[in-house]
Amino acid sequence: MMEEEKNNNTQNAILGLTSFISAIVAIFVMYYIFALIGLVTGLAGLKNKDSRPMCTVAIIIVCITFVLKIINVLTTNGVLPDWLLKGM
Repeated sequence: MMEEEKNNNTQNAILGLTSFISAIVAIFVMYYIFALIGLVTGLAGLKNKDSRPMCTVAIIIVCITFVLKIINVLTTNGVLPDWLLKGM
């Protein structure tokens, strides 16, 4: 029984770390790949009580970077008006 619980705790820790590290790496390189990994492992880690805080933070990071990515694309394509970008 102890061995099974120890393995489960290790798996929860690995799942939480994977989601968090993938979300952080997604900010800098290969956004779509690492954001997807961070989001999927984060959602899977929400089931476990031990990894829930780190997975929640990873999901929040992925969502914030997604919004920033959308704003960047809209800015690059000139969809957003100048007064919104540079102020009044």
